Amino acid sequence: MLIQDRRPQAQSYWGLKVIAKISTDEGFVGAGVTDLVHREWGQTPEAVYETIAKFYGPAIVGQNPFDIEVIMDKMNDVFEFSQIPEVAVFARTAIDMALYDLMGKAAKVPVCRLLGGRRLTEAPVAMSVYVNQPEIMAEDAAQKVKQGYKELKLKVGLKLEQDIAMVKAVRDAVGDDIGIRVDANGAWNAHKAIQAIKKLERFGILLVEQPVPRWDIKGLATVRRRVDTPIEVDESLHSIQDARLFMENDACDVFNIKLVKLGGLYNSRKIITLAESGNVTCRMGSEGESGLGALACAHLISSAKNFDYGADGLGRGWYKADITVENIAVEKGYLKVPEKPGLGAELDNNKIRQCKI
Repeated sequence: MLIQDRRPQAQSYWGLKVIAKISTDEGFVGAGVTDLVHREWGQTPEAVYETIAKFYGPAIVGQNPFDIEVIMDKMNDVFEFSQIPEVAVFARTAIDMALYDLMGKAAKVPVCRLLGGRRLTEAPVAMSVYVNQPEIMAEDAAQKVKQGYKELKLKVGLKLEQDIAMVKAVRDAVGDDIGIRVDANGAWNAHKAIQAIKKLERFGILLVEQPVPRWDIKGLATVRRRVDTPIEVDESLHSIQDARLFMENDACDVFNIKLVKLGGLYNSRKIITLAESGNVTCRMGSEGESGLGALACAHLISSAKNFDYGADGLGRGWYKADITVENIAVEKGYLKVPEKPGLGAELDNNKIRQCKI
């Protein structure tokens, strides 16, 4: 017996956005956007919209946007976010981003000054080289280096021979001065991770992202002790409590900071500060951000001193078009941090209407 598919059309939710706008009685308007990667999270834009419209929105109406701790508590009261940090995280991120955009416009300062200051004027960006035949990946990597990228990311966790062939081909193509980091997405157990990383280390890899499954803190700590390359957590990190557990168990060297995964700028900044206290560095991850989300990431990078690696693929590189008035683009491997109030870009209503589903 086989289940029949009678849907009129199967939909892919990668790259879809939900926009949140927050307005005040004094006429200020802040905008935020959340970026959906359906395969990783199982969330649809309809569900995110309903969460904002029916739950989070009514909970925060009437609050002062600068009382962000109060607002976060009110949203915590709607869902068990403190117990289950993955719950409704897409909706929280859109509201959080809109709040910071709103506060920046009201205070007439860029968002980075609300987060800790403007330490950097531009954020370094890394670019992915997607899995393919090694010779094709080598050509792709060389082209990205010509575009100005100084750091590349490769997916691994396939057959070990294939992983080695891919990394070797890219290293041979770009030389020794370009950073290469690898992401296993939890594909290995601790034993296989140690074996693979030791063989990949001869190609001078910068770091290894999520070598074992998200729940295996003990395994991650074992891998970290047995290899020379820094270990980064991504899927394992969803809250400040997760961050504390990894630090207490000496299980990683780097935190992957993703706004969507952590619920926005506010929670992300808390984790970055905690990381600094334990000499853990950070790297900005990506969930396929469009321009406005990329600028939020750039402001956060600018505000902190413990981002030591290039951010994953920020800016227009993911998409044919964007929904902002400004052209937000990576130039020679860097994304400029705006000096304008708020996030530094305005949504284009005509473009939104053209893209609206």
